[in-house]
Amino acid sequence: MFGMDTTTPEGREAFKQEYDSLCAMTPELIDHERMLYPHEMPKLVPEEAHFQRIWRYYREHSLRNMISDAVSNGNLSQGDADAAQKFLGDKHHMSVAQYVYAKQGHRPEL
Repeated sequence: MFGMDTTTPEGREAFKQEYDSLCAMTPELIDHERMLYPHEMPKLVPEEAHFQRIWRYYREHSLRNMISDAVSNGNLSQGDADAAQKFLGDKHHMSVAQYVYAKQGHRPEL
């Protein structure tokens, strides 16, 4: 925040001055008691390892279910479903990243 290194005493002082000036300008939005230095702020939920792991399992589960639903509804043949799962990484972790790279032209060999 503010492009300051708050791990140093000088950076903390400069950050505090900026924060205090923002508090003076917008007291209804920014509270003096809630100040935290950026290096002391907790990680955002999407950056936590547990959240990332659960999110990956959810994405894989949803993708596998969408493919199997498409096959059972007759919108996709079993052969195409098998090829899609092989392309997306059937073993452990399915990912659409390779497909997106190919569609954007970053992986023309795919």
